[in-house]
Amino acid sequence: MSSALFHPRLADCRRLFLRNYEVLINIGVYDFEKKGEQRVLINVDLYIPLALSTPKDDQLDEVVDYDFMRETIAKRM
Repeated sequence: MSSALFHPRLADCRRLFLRNYEVLINIGVYDFEKKGEQRVLINVDLYIPLALSTPKDDQLDEVVDYDFMRETIAKRM
């Protein structure tokens, strides 16, 4: 995974990451798996071009909001 950090296309990107985000979801193929929610840990590495994520006017609404990663995961569950 660390080799991706040095990829030339990511050189001008800001890296956002979410580590060990725990969600409880109903997954599985076996009956015992379907009886209840299972704990799943999610890790995300997101690269955003600096040109799109660098504030120009030093305003709060220009800051990249980390919560959108958790919200996007929640919508997919």
